[in-house]
Amino acid sequence: MKKLIYLLALIISFSCAKKKSTFFKDQKTTQIANYLDSLDGFSGTVLIAKNDSILFKRAYGFAHLGHKVKNNTETKFSYASIGKSFTAVAIFQLIQEGKISLQDNIGKFLPNYANKSARDSVTVELLLKHRSGLPNYFHSEKFLNISKEQFRTIESLTNLYENKPLEFKPNQQFAYRNTNYIILGRVIEAITKMPYEKYIEEHIFSIVNMQNTGNYNIDLTIENAAENYTLSDLFPNQLQKTIFMGAVK
Repeated sequence: MKKLIYLLALIISFSCAKKKSTFFKDQKTTQIANYLDSLDGFSGTVLIAKNDSILFKRAYGFAHLGHKVKNNTETKFSYASIGKSFTAVAIFQLIQEGKISLQDNIGKFLPNYANKSARDSVTVELLLKHRSGLPNYFHSEKFLNISKEQFRTIESLTNLYENKPLEFKPNQQFAYRNTNYIILGRVIEAITKMPYEKYIEEHIFSIVNMQNTGNYNIDLTIENAAENYTLSDLFPNQLQKTIFMGAVK
């Protein structure tokens, strides 16, 4: 009987220790894994790789909070503002090809841009650095008070900012604005004669085998896609389903 109790104690002790800490060959990976395990409410997937070898791959949280559907390592997430990184990569690819330079004004590629001051003074570099002075359509009354179903493409957002005055003179200060990268997306389309999403798919995602990455329309049924959540403006510390669509950011 004593041996049985001792054996059960060992099993319980080992199970508790295993739940508390995870160990990997790489010490840094172990530290990251244990840190992620300790987070309360973290939702997403994490992959750590070194020299083309995957050291860590794990999913956390829920793809659907209401039904408690857990994320898995193949879950699709809309990349939202991470898309700015892909846009910047695309711009520098075009710079390498000699099709654009950092000092080019947006008017070179968008000659019909409504605001002449912006057309002639805002450069590609200022757009990349969020120093253009372009208005923030994302928080405009017109954008906030209209159905987001109308904004599914880059072009559909044009009337929200093109005719608006600059917030400040170009390169005068930093102001993070989605508008900057929307215009970079338009520049990419003007140069390549391709839809933005298609260019990113062919020149970035397909090259690095990113098969489950995209910016999905949230009102469509996408296989194995997570719902999008954001913090509620009405209820403190509560999550709500995001109301935005799939236009490039």
